[in-house]
Amino acid sequence: MEWEELLAEFRALGGVAENVRLGYGTFGRGVFPIDPSKPATLHASPNILVPADEVEVRDGNLMLKPLATIGARERAFFETLHANFGWGAGLFDEMRQAQQAWSELPPDVVGYIANMGGTRNPEMRFIEPSSDHCFYHFIKSRDFLYDSNLYLAPLIDLVNHSSLVPTYVLESGIGVHGTFPDEMLVRYNLVDSWAYALVYGFAEPAPQAYSLGITVGIFGRNQLVIDRDVGEIDIRAGIRYPTLHIEGDVLHVSHLLLGNLQTPDLPRAQFRQLVAQYLNLKQADDVFDSIAHFNRQKFIGALRVLRNYDGPLIRMLEDAATDQLEALSACIGARSLE
Repeated sequence: MEWEELLAEFRALGGVAENVRLGYGTFGRGVFPIDPSKPATLHASPNILVPADEVEVRDGNLMLKPLATIGARERAFFETLHANFGWGAGLFDEMRQAQQAWSELPPDVVGYIANMGGTRNPEMRFIEPSSDHCFYHFIKSRDFLYDSNLYLAPLIDLVNHSSLVPTYVLESGIGVHGTFPDEMLVRYNLVDSWAYALVYGFAEPAPQAYSLGITVGIFGRNQLVIDRDVGEIDIRAGIRYPTLHIEGDVLHVSHLLLGNLQTPDLPRAQFRQLVAQYLNLKQADDVFDSIAHFNRQKFIGALRVLRNYDGPLIRMLEDAATDQLEALSACIGARSLE
């Protein structure tokens, strides 16, 4: 199947593809505007979206499960796309090679990163490649939260990432819209530089930095359990707050913002408000500072381990750790959130 044939079927299913072409640029294969002076649109309608839990690898191909709820024509589109442009057209081989590099990192690098608290399933990041493990990383790096469920968005996932541009349009499906001077780019999400490295395998400076996953004792009275789920949010007055669940003396926080290059007065202010019922202002600042210090020490330690080795993956991890430290440093003052 040629690219134009694929676009024609995408449009026939309700998708929108205007002023777009497949090409290669700084980030490898991606989507480019045919005419950079005009708006470009790539938008998948809801019927094209594929429930992430209804996909499997069968006979070496990426396919829908036999009882998948998607329509027959949409199923054929998804499977044809991956046979000609995705999993069966070199993507699996690329993912296997990348996972091989992760599995061959020096043991002390693996041990240090696995124990940092930067990912929920560290063993999956460093395991030897197989079809199942590559499929796991494929889903983890490409699923979209839409209408409270996780989906894959065919064609949309060909658009590469930048932290400096808007995110997806989540209206009547999932899409990327705009005018692009060169390659079409989209912000995948609001995770930090370390998450981009561990999940997607690239170094990208992100303006925000979140705490590693840790458990902190609070003056012998409570425990604060910090996760790294930045998708769990509570929006108040236009500001993204982490969710807070309380179980007895344990405070579970979905994530904790420690630094933000764009709004450096926000992280401390958020934490103060989050624990206002449990700690006075000085205590809250002491706990926040100790968490931030712990995180900085972890990434300095990572750099010390990584500098003993060389190679593309080592360099990528060094860049990501440095970017994370830069964002962690962006905490100055505290705004009023009253």
